[in-house]
Amino acid sequence: MSDFDEPIPVVVIDPGSGVFKAGRAGEEFPQHCFQTVVGVHKTFDESVIMKRKKKEIGKILSARDGTEAENGYAEQYVVGEKALEQRAELELSYPVERGNVQDWEQMEYIYEHVFLDLLEVEPEETFVLLTETPFTSRKSRETTAELLFEVFGIAALHIMQQPVLSLYASGRTTGLVIDSGDAVTHAVPVYDGYPLNHSIERLNLGGRDVTNNLQRILLERGVNLSTTSEHHFAREVKEELGYVSLNFDDDADWSSPESKFEKKFRLPDGQFITIGKELFRCTEIMFNPQLVGSEALGLHDMAFRAWESCEVDVRNGLYNNIVLSGGNTLFTNFKERITRDLCGKTNSYRPFRVYSDSLRQFSSWIGGSVMASMGTFEKYAVSFDEYQDHGSSIIHNRRM
Repeated sequence: MSDFDEPIPVVVIDPGSGVFKAGRAGEEFPQHCFQTVVGVHKTFDESVIMKRKKKEIGKILSARDGTEAENGYAEQYVVGEKALEQRAELELSYPVERGNVQDWEQMEYIYEHVFLDLLEVEPEETFVLLTETPFTSRKSRETTAELLFEVFGIAALHIMQQPVLSLYASGRTTGLVIDSGDAVTHAVPVYDGYPLNHSIERLNLGGRDVTNNLQRILLERGVNLSTTSEHHFAREVKEELGYVSLNFDDDADWSSPESKFEKKFRLPDGQFITIGKELFRCTEIMFNPQLVGSEALGLHDMAFRAWESCEVDVRNGLYNNIVLSGGNTLFTNFKERITRDLCGKTNSYRPFRVYSDSLRQFSSWIGGSVMASMGTFEKYAVSFDEYQDHGSSIIHNRRM
């Protein structure tokens, strides 16, 4: 990689299915977090939006200042919370589904918003460390490289796996990461900084599914939260009051009084609703997916199978280094439940030890910030010139 005379700024981008996180390397946590959603105006005319190429980024910047609005760079799309606020006038799209990009055009809008509106950087003078989920396809990784290099002309790119970065954020290079975000959950054994891909387990459930389950359970008692705005209200209830039961069968039993679990939540219109067992029933699907008709393994079974499939010597290093990451692990009692259930699956005298940082919803971004601040980052990143010489496939050849 060619040397640069001046230090090049590095930005870290963690494109989650539910929350998009971005900020400058070296910071303790991401400066910008927003819902991964794009809203396009219902009167949107595609003919006025030209395909953005590297040479046109300057025009976009000028248009943001109002000097070239006539060229068609009007704000036809809205990103993040602003889109949710204007949902009545917009068609909403969620471009990342279960950790995989489904709509690349919408992702282009999001990256433009990040580079130009939020971080206010010149992409051509910026290095990017990007996170990805396990099992991201080669094609998807190459398309990401093509988008960032060809449309935005970034100076350099490096891509790293989210659970590995979460482990680095905890100060470890060996451990078993249980990463649960908005739409997908993984159990990833990592040894000396390398993910053991043959042992990774995946569960297509996450925080969004917990929210949907809460909506369904509340509907059973006559509380209908089916619209988009009501879905976000249900998410607020889940995040503020939801928790994991340590004795689900006993707590959920009809003979256990509802009043024991009841809490009040204030609706946007000022009224209060009382919610009881729904608050732990909604989270139980992560440990018992059969409750929503899935045949997948629950979290503890999935994590145990990932651990058990490793070599004996590797397993010994994982016992005391199980790390939780992702916003869907923030529920009260989550750590205690996964620890108890894991320990109950082995006859060994050695207990599993589970660690959870209070900022674990940001852990993959934080790990990326640490890695991108290291002096070796430039060595492993793919430069714009290298991309031009070798094409997008070169992105697979660099691993820190």
